[in-house]
Amino acid sequence: MKSKLLIFLLPVFLFSIFFLGSAINDYPGNIDRSSAQTNSRSNSDILSVSQPLQIDAACTYSWSAQTSGTANQFFSVSAASDQVGWAAGVTATVRKTVNGGAAWTDGNSTPGIITGDIYNVNALDASTAFVTTSPGATFIYRTINGGVTWTQVFTQAGGFIDAIQMISATEGYAMGDPVGGKWTILKTIDGGVTWARMATEPVQVGAEAGWNNSFLIIGTHIWFGTNTTRVYHSTDLGLTWSSGATTGTLNTYALHFNSTTEGLAGGSAAATPLVKTIDGGSTYSQTATYPGTTGNLDGLEGNGIDWWAIRSGTTVYRSQDQGATWPAGLQYVQAGAVFQDIDLTGSGCVSGWAVGNAGVIARMSASSTPSNLILTINFEACSSTDAISVELRSSASPYSIIETASGTGGLGTSQNIAFSNASDATPYYIVVRHRNSIETWSSVTAGFTAGALSYNFTTSASQAYGNNEVLVGSNYSLYTGDVNQNGIVDLTDLIAVFNDATSFVSGYVATDLNCDNLVTLTDVLYDYNNVSLFVERKRP
Repeated sequence: MKSKLLIFLLPVFLFSIFFLGSAINDYPGNIDRSSAQTNSRSNSDILSVSQPLQIDAACTYSWSAQTSGTANQFFSVSAASDQVGWAAGVTATVRKTVNGGAAWTDGNSTPGIITGDIYNVNALDASTAFVTTSPGATFIYRTINGGVTWTQVFTQAGGFIDAIQMISATEGYAMGDPVGGKWTILKTIDGGVTWARMATEPVQVGAEAGWNNSFLIIGTHIWFGTNTTRVYHSTDLGLTWSSGATTGTLNTYALHFNSTTEGLAGGSAAATPLVKTIDGGSTYSQTATYPGTTGNLDGLEGNGIDWWAIRSGTTVYRSQDQGATWPAGLQYVQAGAVFQDIDLTGSGCVSGWAVGNAGVIARMSASSTPSNLILTINFEACSSTDAISVELRSSASPYSIIETASGTGGLGTSQNIAFSNASDATPYYIVVRHRNSIETWSSVTAGFTAGALSYNFTTSASQAYGNNEVLVGSNYSLYTGDVNQNGIVDLTDLIAVFNDATSFVSGYVATDLNCDNLVTLTDVLYDYNNVSLFVERKRP
């Protein structure tokens, strides 16, 4: 009854606006438009991602041996980016690359400051890196000029710093063996110039000690491995601590998490060299199979459903099913290598290096194959195909945006939208945005299979979340009229369309609801009707 009444009153409304045009044109936020003006939209209501998501894309990976320029053994490697890597090891050896490993150069060109073997290296970029040694006392060294000079920034008598990780240009953490009955947990807030022990370090249990490289930070979560069948975990960057038992894996030489909940931990070549957690490290259980059969499990890396592992030997193992199996066909073998550490970086398709004895370095490169969404939509008013943006959003609250891609849609025809960071078998909500249509969500989540996914919004209103579509002919269609893209069709939109209609605006503008490059009474009527229907977006 309400919509019928509003439609009946439409002539009165338009007549009044026509004679009160000057007042309408002064409506707050209204601006004069010309045919050359392009549409702008507010992104204030778009959900943001709180931390980078490591989502495996449709990636092809390849390995190759590289020349490091040294015969010294490497204990640690840090991939700062796809192109920048640092490797370090015995007798203060540091090597670095700034071109993906095409050339490795001396990263400690004025030796003498760093003493002893380097057990861990962590790099921010081509200029800034940190290393730790423990020849008696333990030390942390820092360079800010690409390794031309190094400065000692921390020392601790009787300790052993196992690993360092900077989480920003200013803030970083380091983990070391217990001293004085408590684990050594260091923090810097000045870019590594100074380091101090945290007052909240966990208390040592028995003869606990740690392992170099067995340390990871994701967001506010910290994990580190021990020699006593446990992994420590903090959810608040070291303010509080708990631990999970890695039953069957005594020495956790390596650990890695692909998210804040799913991780692997591995160690000595025993009956259970690898365990898995799906609750962030509260509990661990045996994996279905193990990578290889001999050697200590010295390194783990992962991304999405992909995992890589090394076992003090010639092989880099890979799993494509979240660590359940490690097929022989996915292995990389480098003759003569005894790999000691592996580090990968990037989102989508990752890349990095594995290092080991005698200066061995292996490079993993990646290329991506786009995942294709075959999308079918129709617009309520737009009489042609038009530009759209499509978001893939997480299936879990707060439904973070995984990736946004541009394309065209409309007329109830299938259009291809290509994504570079979509993962097979991962459920996503599909969200369609258009210059003057209501933001429309898929009613269910859907996943790609072999890099392909089809979704058709036109077959039923139930294809849209909350049945938020209108039937036009034989196609269920995206509601029109949200000119300012704030998620609701209201008087503000109507006034904008009416102003442009009375000003005879033409061209590609948001107020042209039927996409004929003219703003006319037809567009006003579309908008008015949806105002009367209280059309607004619906989403989980």
